[in-house]
Amino acid sequence: MAEAVKERATAVISQLADTIAKRTSAACVDEEKFFHELVNVLPAAVYTTDGAGRITYFNEAAVELWGCRPELGRSEWCGSWKLFWPDGRRMPHDQCPMAVAVKERRSVRGFDAVAERPDGTRISFIPFPTPLFSSDGQFIGAVNLLGRIDIHLSQIMAAARAVKPAK
Repeated sequence: MAEAVKERATAVISQLADTIAKRTSAACVDEEKFFHELVNVLPAAVYTTDGAGRITYFNEAAVELWGCRPELGRSEWCGSWKLFWPDGRRMPHDQCPMAVAVKERRSVRGFDAVAERPDGTRISFIPFPTPLFSSDGQFIGAVNLLGRIDIHLSQIMAAARAVKPAK
């Protein structure tokens, strides 16, 4: 049963990440404001990077997951203090799923990870990094939605309902 819930949550979060990526890629100034307002109310952690992997935006849910606020334009790949694979091995930030998505300009799916906060607490999550392209096809960065594994499926479903599919 728990595995079925995790699979459904993964599918919903993946769809939400793809929708956010489509909306962000097509964003103009007013749509960018709408995007930030929308993402700020989601219970899921969301952040973006530029084409070099520097963090350019994050919502409050990301701050809660990470336990810190990374420096915009300077912090790279992920805002987590430390990252680990589910088996406990250290995951270098430059090898995390977001780094792979940026470096290879492709969506990365099917991974679990563990973030360690500066206070030592650890949070298991599923990342959904997705590359962003301008309307003329130029790579401009990436968006990552981090689905906490300990968040109840109903909260994830509510977040998915809050986002209308991009056209």
